[in-house]
Amino acid sequence: MLLDAVNICNDVQILNILSVVKTIIKIVTLVVPIILIIFIVLDVIKTLSSSDVDTKKMGKSIITRIIAAIVIFLIPFIIEFAVSNVSDEAYYLKCYDSADKNEIASIARNNYTNSYNACVTAINTYSSTKTTDNYNDAFLKCEQAKKDARLIVDKGERISKKNEATVMADNLEKIKDTK
Repeated sequence: MLLDAVNICNDVQILNILSVVKTIIKIVTLVVPIILIIFIVLDVIKTLSSSDVDTKKMGKSIITRIIAAIVIFLIPFIIEFAVSNVSDEAYYLKCYDSADKNEIASIARNNYTNSYNACVTAINTYSSTKTTDNYNDAFLKCEQAKKDARLIVDKGERISKKNEATVMADNLEKIKDTK
């Protein structure tokens, strides 16, 4: 189970989704309290401008909105506290921490490097022992390297790595043709 959580936390696509969720939470925690404060001001203006002033009702409404604004504003801190204090069995919650641009870029590079190295190793194995299984293994590993290259954040690096993986896949085909 822990291995699955570790793999999930190294999945760039899942981390990108978590990053979007983190951004949405940050926006909500900033915008909603501002909107609630605007409503408080409007309520005070409306109540003071009317001839029938019900200060008890207005006070209750203001206190409720202030509490709501504070709670919503504190949501990211509550999430960070909960995530940072989980046990190792809840490792998947730690993925939330990894969902930032720099960490995602680093994981994407590492994933590519690992799959590229696996592709090179598999091609070398196929070169020395030309079997269908070795070819299929090398082909799949080179395809994985190409997929991992597409997830690299930096555009220039992504293009370079994709070309590098494509060259390796082409080399595999050349080796296959020399059977």
